[in-house]
Amino acid sequence: MKPKKGSIFVLLLIILAAIGLYFAYVNKDIARLPTGTTGSTLAELWETNRTGYTHVPANSQPSAHSSPSQESTKRPVSDYIYAKLYQIYPGKAVAQAGKSHLIYVGANHALPARYSVRTEVCVTVYPENRAMEVTAARQFRAMYNDALKEGVELIPFSGYRSAAQQKEAFDREISALENAGLGRQEAIERVMLSLQPPGCSEHETGLAIDITRKGVWRTDPGFHGTKEFEWLQKNAHAYGFILRYPQGKEVTTGISYEPWHWRYVGVEAATEMKNSGQCLEEYLKIAR
Repeated sequence: MKPKKGSIFVLLLIILAAIGLYFAYVNKDIARLPTGTTGSTLAELWETNRTGYTHVPANSQPSAHSSPSQESTKRPVSDYIYAKLYQIYPGKAVAQAGKSHLIYVGANHALPARYSVRTEVCVTVYPENRAMEVTAARQFRAMYNDALKEGVELIPFSGYRSAAQQKEAFDREISALENAGLGRQEAIERVMLSLQPPGCSEHETGLAIDITRKGVWRTDPGFHGTKEFEWLQKNAHAYGFILRYPQGKEVTTGISYEPWHWRYVGVEAATEMKNSGQCLEEYLKIAR
């Protein structure tokens, strides 16, 4: 008696399922499935991507009964509004009670979606895109005027940026790398070495300023060896500014050395960091 075609088909399905489960077990895919997943169907295994995150809603919360190892394999929970677009999941910016100028923002710490700041132009000689948070603007203006008396002009190149402006700049850099042949995620990671994603930039707080010199209307890697940079190294802390991404601290800050990027943190904090040689992450004891 010949077996029925239906029986053979069912048998083949069982064999295929067994093979799929075997390879999933060998590659530890089952271990990466979220709590509550039985792992009994191939459909559940196929919904596990190569990094071990399942395609679940971004706002899903870990189970209260999940073990640390189980929670670490889930898609990160983030309120970041561009998480889906860039596939990055920063936490919230770290605010310092009573010290708003020490707010910490970066690739892993995003500002609230509706973050706002009161700004004013820091140097009226250069009004375009030279606004900063009010206190930072006034301190920069004092620093600019004092440096000018010594024959040094600290030209503000780029101050406050809105989230929309930051996104435009970030997307432009990604597109350039994609056009050069990089994959999207690789392009995003490369751009993040020198430019923060929208919502994650200090420029959006109004506390950061890119400084340049006459004749160089851009961010200037050569700024390091100038008299302007030397003056800032000696005096900026007295006005509350620090070199935000110093040389030798790239592993800690996650950003390449930027001699042009200065950040207002207040005179007390800037002086303490100057004396200790700490960068902002070390001073605030924040792990990226």
